[in-house]
Amino acid sequence: MFEVVDKVSGDTFKSAFKLESVKTDTVVFRLHYKLSVWLIILYSIAYVYVQLNKPISCMFSKADEIGSNSDVMNDFCWVHGAYSLNRTSLPGGQIFPGVRGFTSKEEPVRYHNYYIWMYFIIVCMIIMLHTPRQLWRCIENGLLKTLSEKIQVCKVLARDEDIQKREDNLVEFLVCHMGYHRWYAVGFIVCEVLNVIVVACLMIVLDMITGHEFSMHGATSFSYLGTPPIERTDPMSKVFPILGKCTFNKYGPSGNIIPYDGICVLPLNVINELAVVFFWYYFMVILTLGLTGLVYRLILGCSKRIRISILSARTPLTLPEDISFIVNKCSYSDWFILLQISGCIDPVLFREVIEKFVQKVRLKDVSFL
Repeated sequence: MFEVVDKVSGDTFKSAFKLESVKTDTVVFRLHYKLSVWLIILYSIAYVYVQLNKPISCMFSKADEIGSNSDVMNDFCWVHGAYSLNRTSLPGGQIFPGVRGFTSKEEPVRYHNYYIWMYFIIVCMIIMLHTPRQLWRCIENGLLKTLSEKIQVCKVLARDEDIQKREDNLVEFLVCHMGYHRWYAVGFIVCEVLNVIVVACLMIVLDMITGHEFSMHGATSFSYLGTPPIERTDPMSKVFPILGKCTFNKYGPSGNIIPYDGICVLPLNVINELAVVFFWYYFMVILTLGLTGLVYRLILGCSKRIRISILSARTPLTLPEDISFIVNKCSYSDWFILLQISGCIDPVLFREVIEKFVQKVRLKDVSFL
């Protein structure tokens, strides 16, 4: 029984890191559902490790009077959330920015209990990043793998009838389905747009977690990371303080509620602050690449000359006149299918496919603009 479980879990782990033999998307597309997801998983591992050890440690001045176990008080402060006060200079001073005595009963406080929702946020981030990928898999439905496998298994030097037949079948499919691949190309562009939307939504979520402080002051966040915590006055230190206050209420001898103030150390905020800063700039880079990719798609759809250059660069063994003829006769969706196939089969075989494809199209004298 355990051997079966180990085998299944091992195969699943290997498949997560395994590179696909047939790539149906771009490098930027893979950054969303591969690199981004694994970075989030690494962060969640560090997050869980700190939380399982000691995510919060509180100290109360009158612990003997409280009479409760320290673990109970830590759990209480963890569930209800530590808080900070306004960072103002008082005559009595403060041991840490935002950790001081109350000046009045109505003084506002800022609770730091967002970490209760971090598990749900992490799961939602992974699901959102994988959604465009799963949608593209449903749209693509293994078409590229089916087409490329017909020739991919063949050896270049083995010129037999089986290879010729596979090439003829692929060419026949391409000719018969000219103009019918719009759903394929449009679906891929829709998924690319969805990737950009997902990253933008994740940046909004990170901004909401930080109380919209990061969007206004995020540009200077790196300059504060090396500053000693007690000297920091930047907005990020307000959102992720490593020291906060906690009030533990208990009934006294006469039945009145007696509040006890404590100081809590929050080591988890060290990881959270670094992670939020990193992911903000990482998502900013991914968002920029995604928007650049959409502009790139728009230019490709408008310029046949660029399509000719790109397909020629991907297939250097193909004759330039054949590439020009294909781009001028075929629509963008047909060109996109050919570009996808060119990255999955041997260049020599693809050149032969292109030559047969051009001959068939010329014989039928069709034009799908």
